[in-house]
Amino acid sequence: MKILSLAWRFGMLVAGLGSAVARAAPEPHPTRAHRLVEMIDGIRIEYSPGQEKFLQPVAERMVAWNRELEERQAKLAAEAQTVVPLSARDLRENRAAVLQQIAATIGLSAPTELQGRCYDTMLDYYEIFEALATSLPAASARMAVASEITIWDKNELKERLTKGESIPGYKWNAQTGQIEFEFAFQSTPEPTPEGKALAEKIKAQQLDHSFNYTVDANGVANISATFNLDLREPVEKAAVPSTNRRTDIKARLLVAFAQCDAVCMPVVLSEKNAGKTPAEIAEETVERFRIFAQMGDRVVGYRDGKLAYLVLHETTEVGIVERHIGSSDRRWLCDGTANFVAWKIARDRAGEEFARQVYNLDGQLAQYAALQKQIDLRKWPAVERQPEKDRDTPLTKAHYAFATRAIRLMTQANGEDVVAKLFREVGRTPRSKVTMKTVANAYRKLTGGKLDELISAAEKKPLPAPGTK
Repeated sequence: MKILSLAWRFGMLVAGLGSAVARAAPEPHPTRAHRLVEMIDGIRIEYSPGQEKFLQPVAERMVAWNRELEERQAKLAAEAQTVVPLSARDLRENRAAVLQQIAATIGLSAPTELQGRCYDTMLDYYEIFEALATSLPAASARMAVASEITIWDKNELKERLTKGESIPGYKWNAQTGQIEFEFAFQSTPEPTPEGKALAEKIKAQQLDHSFNYTVDANGVANISATFNLDLREPVEKAAVPSTNRRTDIKARLLVAFAQCDAVCMPVVLSEKNAGKTPAEIAEETVERFRIFAQMGDRVVGYRDGKLAYLVLHETTEVGIVERHIGSSDRRWLCDGTANFVAWKIARDRAGEEFARQVYNLDGQLAQYAALQKQIDLRKWPAVERQPEKDRDTPLTKAHYAFATRAIRLMTQANGEDVVAKLFREVGRTPRSKVTMKTVANAYRKLTGGKLDELISAAEKKPLPAPGTK
């Protein structure tokens, strides 16, 4: 499976500095007539007679680059030891503390066993994505090692290609009149042992759930999950992700990043770089290697707001439904609270900026402002009663936002701890008897306010202007 393809239109080139290097005598290319191969300080350089002046500068710069790359990778490795707040590693290492915070925020003295299994199931997905992302620095480093260079005169290369000579990586495009070079790296189509182990770990959680990963027309990833929230005991059912998406979740999750080797870097001499010195050519070549090296820089300390949200939201909602309320009128309270808890924990652990990546209420309200008149939180059906066709509609997504707005209005008026107090008060009533009327009575007892008025305000109060709350 080809995973990386870069087409080069030649006229651009690559370059060097200098220090003494070890050289071996040139040898004829084993299969290509009138070409030579020389090993210089471990770097294999293929060239044509007459191009000897490029060998030393290119080799010296490549040796220096490899030293720089080694230092660069050591620095990245050191940085990777830092645990980034709300990364999968952070959520795993601080599992007990995060679960306890979720539990406390919804009025529980301790997280339930089912919450723990939900947390682990969702976190396993996060860890797979994190493992894929953090494999990129190692893969890009392999590609960035300068080990093999081919030096070609463009006219010679064109002549060979147009006469039908096969030169790996190069081809002549008759339609464009250009020489093209393609880096093609292969990955295994089979899941890696690590991928298989993670898949089995997810299956072992035995939660009746689905995990949904979709990519919209704009390339934006959307991640969600659903659970059988009445579940009290493990069931004999593996997680089977839906296949109705543009991105195959199994391939995306279970196939490790490609096992890329070091590349053979092309250096093509043409009229566009004819005035450049061998050292300048060498420096340009290093910049190409640098592009590969930089591919992995951005994922050191990887964390994903959507996946952190998934872990926190689902674990919160499972706890609310399991311990506090299972009635069919619960939807707005459960999802609004779960969004609030996800945002709050992200803010407390990682700061306001990342909390907005986890859940941005103002952004959500602005996005669905046109649907405000259609919002009816009291009649928003519980997920098990909602028709499948309505579960992912814009109106459903809008209900999530306005339900969260209700919780925000509640906390703005009474403090953030009102959520835990409310659920503790609701918890005085056996779960089987709790409905939204129970919640309304508890809310009035705690705050003196009317829950219906809070809901109406969330639904009908004019939305703030952008940039305000």
